[in-house]
Amino acid sequence: MHYKNLKIAKKYAKALFEDAKSSSSLDKVQKDLDKLLAAIDDNQELSELFSNPIIPKAVKQECLSEITKRAKFNKATINFLSLLATNNKLLAITDISECYKNNILEHNNELVVDVLTSNKVNKKQQTQLIDKLSKSTGKNIILNLKKEPNIIGGLVIKIGSHMIDNSLKTKLKNIELEMKGEK
Repeated sequence: MHYKNLKIAKKYAKALFEDAKSSSSLDKVQKDLDKLLAAIDDNQELSELFSNPIIPKAVKQECLSEITKRAKFNKATINFLSLLATNNKLLAITDISECYKNNILEHNNELVVDVLTSNKVNKKQQTQLIDKLSKSTGKNIILNLKKEPNIIGGLVIKIGSHMIDNSLKTKLKNIELEMKGEK
C-alpha cells in the first residue's frame, strides 16, 4: 500500500516522530508500525479495510482499536493511528512508516548503506568499509551486505539514490563498449 502523496506522508511521519520523541518511545512506535505493516501484508482483508475508501471511518477506527489493544501498542502509536483513520489517511501508513524510519536514522546520525559483493565479506573488511564510509559521509553506518555472484568480483555500494559500481561485471561491460566504439 503506497500513498500517492509522499509530501503528506512526510508531514504525518514528522508529527509522529516528534510525539514519540517527546514521550521517549521512538523505538516502540517503530516496532508497533512494523507489526501493523506485517499484519497488513499477511492479511488481505485487513489490507482491503485500510485501502477501501467506501468502508466507513468508524469501522476502520473500531478495527484499529481492537488491533492496537490486542497487540499492546504504545499510546503514541494508538493516538496516531486513530488520527490517520479520522483523516482517512490509513492508505499512507506504509509510506509514513518509511519516512518515520528515515527520521529516526537522521536523528541518530545513521545512514543505511547497501553493499553487493560477489564473495562473503569478513569482519575485518566490514569494519574497514564501515570506517571509510563513515569518514566520507560523517554518519554512523548501518551496513546491509548482500552476496550477488552475478557481479563477478568487486562490489556495488548503494547509498540512498547514489550508487558506486566497482564491480568486475561493469568494468568488463565498459571495456566491451569501448572496443565496439560505443563509449
